[in-house]
Amino acid sequence: MTTFKMFLSEGKQPAKLTWQTKDFHEFTAAVKSECSEYLKLNKATILKSDGLGGLWRGTSFGSEKASPLFSQVPRTDRRPMNLAVSFHNLANDYFKRKFNFKYRSSGVFCSQVFATAKQYGSPDFILPTNGYQLCSSKKVYDFYVLVTDPFDDSWGDINDLTHYVEDRVGKGGGATLEAEMKKLEQYFFKLKYNTQDVPDSGQFFEIMDYLKYFETKKLSQMNKSSEVMVKCDKYFGVSILRSSDKGINDLELIKKELYDL
Repeated sequence: MTTFKMFLSEGKQPAKLTWQTKDFHEFTAAVKSECSEYLKLNKATILKSDGLGGLWRGTSFGSEKASPLFSQVPRTDRRPMNLAVSFHNLANDYFKRKFNFKYRSSGVFCSQVFATAKQYGSPDFILPTNGYQLCSSKKVYDFYVLVTDPFDDSWGDINDLTHYVEDRVGKGGGATLEAEMKKLEQYFFKLKYNTQDVPDSGQFFEIMDYLKYFETKKLSQMNKSSEVMVKCDKYFGVSILRSSDKGINDLELIKKELYDL
């Protein structure tokens, strides 16, 4: 099975931490105050019995953290490391038109799956502040995978564009499924490499419409395996794999205190 990873750069330097603490109770008090909306709407997911429910973010940056308990402001100039800039920019344009927010460059990329986040670095448990939005598509496990190999069904047949092409064939025109699949691959190739014969972006936006991206505040409304983009002014984080003599990053204890259990 072919596997791909999507990596988004944080630039030469990561976003600056806005706050750190080694006081367990100070951290939970701040989160209860500033993330009350997220905690209330996602209680059942966060308190799942496996202890891993919620949002996870893998990052290679961590040396600047003096404590595993912190808050951070998202970057607004995130650029892709592997995804072609043309796809990045077109997706940003689409999200700006639909949601008035450039999720590709300004969103915080997360997963509800701890193991997925861990692939991208040290996993942090993420809690967005009030006023947040979550954006996802039930048809997209990883956007980079989708545009790199649009017919790879390794992640399940809803996570590729075969059905999109079938719909186009069904609308007539006489083209076969194989011919339409080849045309889509050529279209993506031209977008990726910015050839002289650059195609119109109309089909790209049509594909984004087909993927049915939506905003929500509830984790339960999204596929657990789908990538999650978070819009927020700030988020709190718990680096659970960082050593702590006092055990201040014990996630189970943090969750119990957040919900007064």
